[in-house]
Amino acid sequence: MKRIFGIAVLLAVGVVTTSANIIPTELLTTSTDGQGKDVMSLVRSRYGNSLTPTSQDTNRLYQTGGGGRYITITNKWSQASLIGRHRVGIYTMLNPTAITWILGNVNQDGNLVGSWTGTQSGVFGLALDNGIGNIFYSERERNKDSTLISPNRSLNGFDRRNHLVAFRNPANSRSTIVSFEDLENQLESGVGGLLDFNDYGFQLDNVESVPEPITLGLLALGGVGLARRRRKSQPGQA
Repeated sequence: MKRIFGIAVLLAVGVVTTSANIIPTELLTTSTDGQGKDVMSLVRSRYGNSLTPTSQDTNRLYQTGGGGRYITITNKWSQASLIGRHRVGIYTMLNPTAITWILGNVNQDGNLVGSWTGTQSGVFGLALDNGIGNIFYSERERNKDSTLISPNRSLNGFDRRNHLVAFRNPANSRSTIVSFEDLENQLESGVGGLLDFNDYGFQLDNVESVPEPITLGLLALGGVGLARRRRKSQPGQA
């Protein structure tokens, strides 16, 4: 039984570790939004041609990057027709439904906020309220259309469950570029998001991206299980 327990823990850790390596988001190279620029056109025009669809940062949670206490988040582009209704917020792992709105139509009064500077302890995610009844999270599994597009969740080697695409800023290791898709990605029905991910883009400064806490927690659990097995296998140990 002890041997089986140890193997089960290893298998669980292996599966979780693999799932943390999320494949990149599929990005279409055309767009009918705004100026007709897809997210890669917008990213490259501001941050250089070294960034490509396959150089995405698939860690989509964040923490303060160590360059002081303060984080700054600044709007860089807004291509969506719904942009006057959009707002972006921060949520924590302890209470992901309690979102602090910081950018865009924060108070839903039509006054748009373009930048925010503040402090945030612990790991946090980003959320987009598109103003027409949907809230999308930087963590793909929190998005309700993660089930709408099942089972055909990926196409052409990319993942269609995400609503946020992210890149590390090539000019600053403590800076990240992110951009949201603001409509549901209903792959089977062929309606919903355009997959151009140009709807609301912004830059986070003094942050570093981190894997999802559930991955870290299960890895720690695996370590505890293996340590317990080693102790019990030693002579004279209870």
